[in-house]
Amino acid sequence: MHPSRIKALLKWLALALSVVSLLASCAPSATPTPTPRPTPTFVSMLTPTPRPTPTPIKGEGQVVVFGQGAWEKWLGDLFIAKFEKESGCKVTYFGGLSSAMLARIKAEAGRPTVDIVNMDLAPQTDAKMMGLLEKNNRDILSNLEFVHPKLLDPDDMGIPFIMLGGPVIAVRHDKLKERNLPMPESWLDVANPAYKGRVGITVITATATQNFVALIARALGGNEVNDYVRAFDWVESKLAPNVMAVVAVAEWQKLLEEGSIWVGVGTWGRAAESAYRGIPVTLVWAKEGNNIDLNNLVVVKGASNPVCAQLWMNYALSKEVQDAIPEGLLRGPVRSDVAISEKVKDLVIKPADIDRAVELNRDALAKNLPDWVDRWTRIFGK
Repeated sequence: MHPSRIKALLKWLALALSVVSLLASCAPSATPTPTPRPTPTFVSMLTPTPRPTPTPIKGEGQVVVFGQGAWEKWLGDLFIAKFEKESGCKVTYFGGLSSAMLARIKAEAGRPTVDIVNMDLAPQTDAKMMGLLEKNNRDILSNLEFVHPKLLDPDDMGIPFIMLGGPVIAVRHDKLKERNLPMPESWLDVANPAYKGRVGITVITATATQNFVALIARALGGNEVNDYVRAFDWVESKLAPNVMAVVAVAEWQKLLEEGSIWVGVGTWGRAAESAYRGIPVTLVWAKEGNNIDLNNLVVVKGASNPVCAQLWMNYALSKEVQDAIPEGLLRGPVRSDVAISEKVKDLVIKPADIDRAVELNRDALAKNLPDWVDRWTRIFGK
């Protein structure tokens, strides 16, 4: 072929390739087909992903409980056997007073023979300061979420079990009515000369009496930390001339019931028991306010069976146990979801009372107690 023809043919081929390339670049690109996804249904959008149910913590072996003697039968009749069956822990329970519990775990420090003790707030505070208590195991104590936050131990050592009430002004209203005497409304009214010789008060080793002195300090415009000397001056000059007897708790209740005491300062629970049995006793919540005392469960440092001890505490906070406390023990429950029946609503501390209660400085009370005992003894003798 002639060279000129070959040159012309190559020019046309190059032009054709350019056109093809241009057309290819202008053509729409192919769209990949997406993998279809299932359309979520209304139910699937609301239903959370199932979570595995946590395995309940079980115990085994024996747990030794040093508790309140007066409650042993109540606990045994209603709850101990059920707890043993559900938990795998065998309960050995014996009773006593909070002061005896503190003395025992102090004497047995480092080698305790009990796992858990059931004590009032003042001895519990002392036990914490002495380093005799274990911290709570929150993995076991699931029922703590139902307890009013103000009742929880700030150091997370032990749990509130029962609200006892603080001290109470217990009045034989029949005796006052017979003599047309006024009902006391204030803590300071206990010193009214109209009650001279008919006032009874519990001993200073009773938590209620210690709280009473603290509340007197507040009623006088001070507090239990800096002004308790002023409170003791009032006790000596104003209250002591009115007092017929300074006695142990059981004797105080006996004198109240027989009518020897017309106005008494003592433990809320004892006065409630008397009123529940039909004794004409009125429980007065003083206008300056009252504190709420607690009965607590605490695990002893170095306990042989801390798992069963924590399980026992968690069971004590169960709805089943707490629902039974108001009428079973005439004491207040610590769970906020327990309803109080009309039958006992004026006799027990209620969850609704927590927010109006006075909060006392427990550390100051524990620290100053030896001085308080000394001052009280100088006024009233042993």
